[in-house]
Amino acid sequence: MKRFLWLFAALFAAIALTVFVTGCEEDNGNDNGKKNDDPAGSGFTIVSPYADVNWETFEQYKAALHVHTNNSDGSNTMLSVVNEHYNRGFDIMGITDHVWKRVNNVEIYKDFITRDYLQTEWKTHSITHLTQERYDEVTSGVGREDRPMLLIPNSAELAGQPGEHELNVFFTYAGDPPEAWNLGISELVKRAHDAGAVFFINHPGRFTGGSIGGAPGMAASNNPANISLYSGLFMQYPNLVGFEIFNRRDGDSKSDRILWDNVLTVTAPQGRFVWGYGNDDSHGHNEIDVNANIFIMPSNSLENLEAAMKKGHSYAVTRIARNEGVDVPNNSTNPRPVINSVSVDHDEDSITITAQNASVIVWISEGRDILVSPGATSTINLMDAGIVDQVGSYVRANIIGNGGMAVIQPIGTTKK
Repeated sequence: MKRFLWLFAALFAAIALTVFVTGCEEDNGNDNGKKNDDPAGSGFTIVSPYADVNWETFEQYKAALHVHTNNSDGSNTMLSVVNEHYNRGFDIMGITDHVWKRVNNVEIYKDFITRDYLQTEWKTHSITHLTQERYDEVTSGVGREDRPMLLIPNSAELAGQPGEHELNVFFTYAGDPPEAWNLGISELVKRAHDAGAVFFINHPGRFTGGSIGGAPGMAASNNPANISLYSGLFMQYPNLVGFEIFNRRDGDSKSDRILWDNVLTVTAPQGRFVWGYGNDDSHGHNEIDVNANIFIMPSNSLENLEAAMKKGHSYAVTRIARNEGVDVPNNSTNPRPVINSVSVDHDEDSITITAQNASVIVWISEGRDILVSPGATSTINLMDAGIVDQVGSYVRANIIGNGGMAVIQPIGTTKK
């Protein structure tokens, strides 16, 4: 009888252990980037900004986040600029006119922040604007199958002083500038952050020397002083979400992807990820649609956009990336790459990108190309021989095709 009871107890324990292990294995399945506690066999902790993105049900929205009108130094009225972006299929736009205007080559500081697109006068300055009727048409999708364009309020390009850095601010009015500011980049960032704006740094290469191109531009983007300046700002101010990695036809920004990688190499090990943006900085209609930001969201709303800007639920697309050998005419009919999904398999320590309109995917970590993969789909296994020793604190990817390039946001990769 005792022997029977012992065998029964052993059998019960074996069954219970099997059920427990099976349950654990089910919990450790691929969750599209969501971090598991400690998946079996995992050599990396992978943290993806796309973990909360449902690529099957969310839509992709094309955004212009650096746009000028004749309210500052652009060539066209607000109505004309809005209509042009609307007709070109943009889903989101923030007019970012300067808070200054040049007069006889002297920068006079004024207030041209676009609050609601409807004001006809602000302080003593008459500004071009939208009528309520046209605003309602654009924001409800009239004339383009009920697909509205979201107009971001309280947007502007701020500058502290002549020759200093510039920021694009959104969602929260950043305050009236005094007639003559004398703010450096650190004070300017603090001002925008304290006001509660969500914002990024524009064309840093213009101020670092990275716009020169070639070896001098690369040297500027590799300069420790520049890297320290930007990484320090990102570590201190959470609402500073990123900087432009593409600006216009990649003149000022030609070495800014190098700077981005250098800054990420400092901030990513501390859990701070810097998002990359691609913007036209358009001053005329012929400068529109070289670059764009694609936001992946459940719906096109200000609330979702603000969350996506903070979380990195986006990717940048461009026609021109000079250091990467991409140079597509702006009138090309070749479509730019579209990313269908970015997914993580924690058990396999792998990341997979599926895309369209792409012929090669280049994986990058801390400024190094660690895998060049032909085709529109690529999986990188971080534990593969030849890869594992090259993986630093993050990976990102350039997706390249005949119509241009797309760039995903960085994915954290910490070795256990």
